[in-house]
Amino acid sequence: MKTIIISAALVLILIVLSAGYCDTRSSKMKIIAHRGNSSVYPENTLEAYRSAIELGADMIETDIWLTKDGVPVMLHDGNLNRTGKHDRHVADMTFEEVRRIKVNYTDKFGDKYKSCLVPSVEEVLVLCRDTGAHVCLELKTIAAAGPVKDLIDKTGFREEDAIILVWTNDNVKEAYKYFKRAPIYHLAPLGDYKKAEDKDEYFKEVRKIGLRGLDVNAYELFGMPEEEVKRYVFLAKKYGMPIVVWTVDDEATMNKAFNYRVKGRACDAGISGITTNVPSLCMEVRAKQP
Repeated sequence: MKTIIISAALVLILIVLSAGYCDTRSSKMKIIAHRGNSSVYPENTLEAYRSAIELGADMIETDIWLTKDGVPVMLHDGNLNRTGKHDRHVADMTFEEVRRIKVNYTDKFGDKYKSCLVPSVEEVLVLCRDTGAHVCLELKTIAAAGPVKDLIDKTGFREEDAIILVWTNDNVKEAYKYFKRAPIYHLAPLGDYKKAEDKDEYFKEVRKIGLRGLDVNAYELFGMPEEEVKRYVFLAKKYGMPIVVWTVDDEATMNKAFNYRVKGRACDAGISGITTNVPSLCMEVRAKQP
């Protein structure tokens, strides 16, 4: 019996270590700049990314599509209309065509910016390599997995300094074929979790397919009944899956995330990271934590 107990404990320790488990103490939680410092600069531009890095955010979050000629680029919507006033999808344009469009996001910033461009993934990886920045790479299309992995190898960016974000369990399986050192996180997983009859089994299964972290809507998470929130956070810790919450721009929810704890005899679980459009505010809130 002792051997079985010890073996189970070792397995759990290995799970936590292999997941690249983040420190959940509030003073150590990661601050992730959503699309860069996007409250100050047009989102998903080199200007926004550089600003977030200079500010001291722990990671920058990005969104990746492929152009018609297969170049991975950073853009959230896929269509250039919202930020560039050009109603075309990058999948229908060559990279050269995409680069002719200014994404100054005039609806948000007016005429403040004049020459912001859609960056290539290669440019952003070089920026992160040269500054030592960490990055969340959200694959808006799973077809980008192979090209992005090739660019990581080409640029010499450290794969372990990235998190790969995907949307479905099938995407997790596909991404895991390419990324062995960067942990793969699942976006918006709460729907499947809520449907699962056996919550413990749910975590076991997603762990098996290569999932190593959870990126969840903060307001959906904290909007669940308190006992359900506690169970979710506990099970994530049990299976070595850090929880990152998005997209938190108000101080009250930041404080809640920083201070959320599930404590027991063998457990001290919490949130590992906050994704925000206002990293400066989030850093101020973190600095006030014990």
